[in-house]
Amino acid sequence: MASENLPPMLPVKELARQWGMSEAAVSNMVDSGVLPTMNFTEAGKRGKRYVNMVYLQRMAEKQADEIESYSARKSVNGG
Repeated sequence: MASENLPPMLPVKELARQWGMSEAAVSNMVDSGVLPTMNFTEAGKRGKRYVNMVYLQRMAEKQADEIESYSARKSVNGG
């Protein structure tokens, strides 16, 4: 697969730095399926995990839509 066909991705270590979290915390989120990742392994080396930023954005947008929908239903029902 050519790299120009891949979505924007960040290594787990860089995402942890940008979010101000430990690498272990972000790795735990990856391991539990909270963050969408792709793994790349070079011959003879340990694989490196990258977070798919496009998919992460789509997940966040979907969650925001669900929260908006819930809030709208709650206000209509007087809650």
